[in-house]
Amino acid sequence: MRGTGETPHIVRLRVLGGFELRLSEGPPVPGLGRKARGLLACLALEPGKAWPRERLMALLWGDRGEEQARASLRQTLAEIRRVIGPEIVRTGDDAISLAPESLAVDALDFDRLAIAGRWQDAAALYQGPLLDGHGLDGGFEDWLREERNRLQERAVEVLERVAGSQSSEAAVLSAQRLLALDPAREQTHRLLMRLYAGAGDRGKALRQYQQCREILQRELQARPDAETERLYGEIRDANIPAPASVADTRRDIPSEVRAAIVVMIFANMSGDPAQDYFSSGITEDIVTELARFRFLSVVAGATKAADPRAEGTRLGARYVVDGQVRRAGDHVRVTVHLIDLPSGNHVWAGRFDRAFDDIFAVQDEIAQRIVENVVSWVEADGIEIARRKPPGDMRAYDYYLRAKALFQWPRDVDDLRQGRVYCDRAIALDPEYARAHAQKAFSYIIGFYLMESHDAEAWSGQAVACAEQAVQLDPMDGFCHWALGEASFLAGARDRAHDHMALALKLNPNDTDVQTVSGFIRAFTGDGEAGLAQIDLAIDRNPTHPSWYHWVRANILYILGRHEEALRAFNLHSPINPSMRVTRAALFVDLGRMEEAREEIKALLAVHPGASIAVVRKSHGSVPDLDRYLACLRLAGLPER
Repeated sequence: MRGTGETPHIVRLRVLGGFELRLSEGPPVPGLGRKARGLLACLALEPGKAWPRERLMALLWGDRGEEQARASLRQTLAEIRRVIGPEIVRTGDDAISLAPESLAVDALDFDRLAIAGRWQDAAALYQGPLLDGHGLDGGFEDWLREERNRLQERAVEVLERVAGSQSSEAAVLSAQRLLALDPAREQTHRLLMRLYAGAGDRGKALRQYQQCREILQRELQARPDAETERLYGEIRDANIPAPASVADTRRDIPSEVRAAIVVMIFANMSGDPAQDYFSSGITEDIVTELARFRFLSVVAGATKAADPRAEGTRLGARYVVDGQVRRAGDHVRVTVHLIDLPSGNHVWAGRFDRAFDDIFAVQDEIAQRIVENVVSWVEADGIEIARRKPPGDMRAYDYYLRAKALFQWPRDVDDLRQGRVYCDRAIALDPEYARAHAQKAFSYIIGFYLMESHDAEAWSGQAVACAEQAVQLDPMDGFCHWALGEASFLAGARDRAHDHMALALKLNPNDTDVQTVSGFIRAFTGDGEAGLAQIDLAIDRNPTHPSWYHWVRANILYILGRHEEALRAFNLHSPINPSMRVTRAALFVDLGRMEEAREEIKALLAVHPGASIAVVRKSHGSVPDLDRYLACLRLAGLPER
């Protein structure tokens, strides 16, 4: 607290995006209660204004009697004076104000800069809604809502001006901030669509349209307007050229697979031209969702009448997705084929029958199921092609695929080490290949589970470092965020793990691998049933899922105490690895099957002689009730060190 004889200091108040108080250039000052923060914000947004006491009492203590409200106001003012100094708070018999010469408030500076046309400076100051997370009930909430809306409307104007004056990359960031303020603003979605298309990334532009459509349907029960639909059609048909100066954002994908898949417009077989919208909608959704997978490049077929094989060959693709939609009454049937152009074979086909009670839900579900099956097949085919290539013909992408094949689940640590070699070769050929760095992170993540190193902390640290490099190189790839999310989980940074897994799912909600690992982390951080449900959904959606899904599911069933089910799930996973041996030994002890528990530990020590209670304590530290888990392993014969 300052005495009245000292030089007044400056009270620096940040109220946009939260609340932060500093005295002059000092650190943030804690200690103000909610009512004091609200009162200080009211006074600071209109410094020098004499606020009637009755008005402040009504705003903050309108639910109390007059005497009690007056006493509360006095106490809160005393609290504020203790923190910022008495010389800044000016009180009279009936009014209260703050000394304007002693205040620096970000919201006031934002207003001033916007009015002066200094759009860039104003945009930098707007960090979010007024007093975000610091609302109060009653009259204060009404005042806060009005002020928030006023400032947000000005922020929208500012960011529109900024986006219109920036280069494409900076304009994208400004437009994304605009959408955070008003997600249903179609002109902002159109701006992003144009920016992405102009940068040569049609996939992002099409995804932006899909996001616009979903938000409008959810928030307003409306569809995009004619201008948005027209722009979408132009981008889909590649009528917006990319500037030659813009770098290819998918530079890590070899040119041979740039146009990997052509999606033909699904044929409407209902005999009713009015149903064309549903066939087109299914096609649009498939294009948009396939484009989320960064290892694919997706092209929409030009016409319904074109021969699928001829159209795919013309566009230089390897695969064609072709389908038909037939609606009869309240039911719809969608059939789909995946054609491998080099062989001409139909390598996958699916049929989906659904009740037609919710048009958009049916359309989204069918498109999602088609995408998940197509992606699984295409990626598996790519791995097989890479395996057949001689080493002299290998590119970074091929090495990446070979590493991925080994990591689907390795037989032993030798597979991990060989996969790591492939990652290093890919990185040597292309140091900025984000997915190669992410795949290398997974080699350490899997090695952590398999107890490849006795120093689990160092191993998880290696995983985090590789994954951070991947995210830095490509922050829009969900695969990279998945790597960083799982690596962070192993390193004990649970909040960071949840954040990156959530972002990975947001970037690609159709990636069942990410869904499965996200469920695993969710289960091992306190919500086992929700995690299990998430994994069961991923298994249902991806019938060709890799074996490790069963390993994940078994571990969750174990922590839920469903031991017999866990054993059955482990039996579905192969090959057997050290982590499985450890948990199965604990399971057998819990079930009273001691001989089988001891056999598991013997088999573990035969291939991993360094295994011990100390090693497991580090490599399985996320297991709930770890002490009991380790006690079971002691009974099964695992040595302490």
